[in-house]
Amino acid sequence: MFSHPSLDAMDMGPTILVIDDDRSILELLRHVLAGLAARVVTATNGLSGIRIFKARRPDLVLTDLMMPGATGLEVVQTIRSFDTQTPVVLMSGHADYMSTLAQQYGFTAVLRKPMNLNELEAVLKPLLHRTATAGCGEVFS
Repeated sequence: MFSHPSLDAMDMGPTILVIDDDRSILELLRHVLAGLAARVVTATNGLSGIRIFKARRPDLVLTDLMMPGATGLEVVQTIRSFDTQTPVVLMSGHADYMSTLAQQYGFTAVLRKPMNLNELEAVLKPLLHRTATAGCGEVFS
């Protein structure tokens, strides 16, 4: 499972933007992602998430599908209009259906809600590693 970071690791860790209208999910992910030595920024709707993304340029985005203001599809389409590198992971209760469409919309991966923490770790760790080691101009596949 996730290990707890030292303060030094947390200062140098990646920034993850979590966008979800369910505050309990935001708090759960904030706590869990601290185990990846990540700084977590949250938004409670898609429009706020887009604004935060533009201002903070996080290393990775986790977004819900169905939210007020802007859906997860609108979030990823907006991000992809000016950033093709940052991993954007969709969280959805309809993950089986969305998995087939994820690449078409520009998502890097899809996580099923409710989330299995082992699956969350398995998806995020390689993406964060790729983000940390990516060179300028490198595009994620």
